[in-house]
Amino acid sequence: MVKLLAILISFSIALAHFWGDIHRSKDRAEAKLLQRIFSDLTGKETVKVFVIGSEAERYKEIFKHLTRKIKVTEGCPSADLIFLAGYIEGEPPKDCRGIPIFSNRRSCLFKWKGCVGSLYWKKGRPNLVFIKERLDLYRIDLPPEYEKFIESERTMLFRRGRAIE
Repeated sequence: MVKLLAILISFSIALAHFWGDIHRSKDRAEAKLLQRIFSDLTGKETVKVFVIGSEAERYKEIFKHLTRKIKVTEGCPSADLIFLAGYIEGEPPKDCRGIPIFSNRRSCLFKWKGCVGSLYWKKGRPNLVFIKERLDLYRIDLPPEYEKFIESERTMLFRRGRAIE
């Protein structure tokens, strides 16, 4: 019985380390993807990002520890981009108007008209989408390698089952 208990404890410790490594590698991969996307959206090497939403604290830690090219700001006036991490109730702060929003939730593309794109995970894989009309609104020209990720707002709404006006 003692041997069985020792084996179970050893197994659970090994599993915890394995789970932590998986979680950190996903965070690292996501941070690198976001770093590249933010840089391409703004045309800047180092991007000042205002992080809001229900997952804001988690992403602030990820950016702080895993990338030096994303600088988290404390407010919108000094930000190049708003990163909507998770969900927020109500509207983004009023001083954030005119600053493009990027999200980690696909649903935010439909909720926020200022949201130009989203990097979200589905079935363990990253999915990237940008809305052409919103990129045009903010005069954002993405490099050619992003072409396959750009969709029209009309197509997205049609696929989602909403009536097209």
